[in-house]
Amino acid sequence: MKILIMERNPMIMEGYRALLGPKKHTFLTTTTCEDFATLFATLHDLDLAIITHEVLGFADKKLETGLDCAVLIKKNIPYCKVILLTENEKALVLYELYKTAKADALLVKSEFTKKVFFDLVATHTDALPYLSPLVKKAIQNTIKNTTLLDSKNRRIITLLSKGYRMNQLDQELLLSTSAIQKRVSKLSVAFKVKNYQELLAVLRARELI
Repeated sequence: MKILIMERNPMIMEGYRALLGPKKHTFLTTTTCEDFATLFATLHDLDLAIITHEVLGFADKKLETGLDCAVLIKKNIPYCKVILLTENEKALVLYELYKTAKADALLVKSEFTKKVFFDLVATHTDALPYLSPLVKKAIQNTIKNTTLLDSKNRRIITLLSKGYRMNQLDQELLLSTSAIQKRVSKLSVAFKVKNYQELLAVLRARELI
């Protein structure tokens, strides 16, 4: 098999190679989105991609994270089995990865055991996607809160949780300030809070962000 491993930690990368058997496969390795972009420019076939979400982005090619690289692989080499891993256990992040990546497997790294690893490599894509227990729980928790199913609402919350102020959001979103304020107001009503600071506090308490 031709296998791509995208991982910023060299020791973890070598661990994957050792488990798969370095003499049995052709390995392509990359630690950043920029390295990936260079490699992918001449890549026409791939059997398996093991992608870590948290890698250094590459703005020139609009590759912000491993998620963007996973999406690009699925778009251009749809038969490639993509395993997307993340260190993040927050429900909104996991739900966003689930909705966007369309990966064959999505897992939190702490759940990526040797057995799961071998099972995913051996499993035919017809039997996928595989979602780890924490990912399934995140999806269920998000679906319970219908206002969070809207991608723009999730993006607003994500930006606010990163420290953006309300008057800065229109620079990041294709929405007017008034439209953003209306969405935040609806979210506040849905979660029974008075303002976006209280909204963030509730979402953190529920481990959604």
